[in-house]
Amino acid sequence: MTDFAPREVLETECDRFNFETPGKIQGHGVMLVLQEPSLNLVQLSQNTSKIIGIDHKLLINQPIANFLDPASATTLNRALKSTNFSMINPLRLNFKGKEVDAILLRSDNFLFIELEEIRDVENNQDAYQMAAMSAMEKFQNAVFVEQLIDIATQEIRELIGFDRVMFYKFDEDYNGKVVAESTVRGVDSFLNLHFPASDIPKRVRELYLNTKS
Repeated sequence: MTDFAPREVLETECDRFNFETPGKIQGHGVMLVLQEPSLNLVQLSQNTSKIIGIDHKLLINQPIANFLDPASATTLNRALKSTNFSMINPLRLNFKGKEVDAILLRSDNFLFIELEEIRDVENNQDAYQMAAMSAMEKFQNAVFVEQLIDIATQEIRELIGFDRVMFYKFDEDYNGKVVAESTVRGVDSFLNLHFPASDIPKRVRELYLNTKS
């Protein structure tokens, strides 16, 4: 007797799950949805007290400026005049004594702000730009595709701070192989390991291939 469900059952369950819009966020961040131009908080995740020290029930339907220190409110208002948030993200905002990093995004006439705790004092806009310039220089000096893959894997892991980043290659039957990997010390390696097509559900593979996501 086995504890594992048949492959067909697993694939069916995965097909039912909405990977594209799961309606949830990862616990290390906070999502705020604001209505412009009032900047009232019309929707938000429930874990705000964990990240910014303010209960989500106090935030809803209130202007975000009520909870920011004056300098941060000014920083946010200036940032909203930008037509390209990717050039100014992340912002450093202070929610009445609690500093966080903020990522701005506009979609469907709403302003989305993702908040995360500050991991490193160097983790700011200048550091991101310097890392991007360093990565581009390494890309330009690469001769082979394999070098580009190795460089991208290493640079992405250093930028996002994850324990592991893998470059995964599919064959014609969607079986996968880890062809490049970057890990922190002490993490077991998956490099050159092979995985069956069922390891990554069809809908997830399609999401990876969707360049608009």
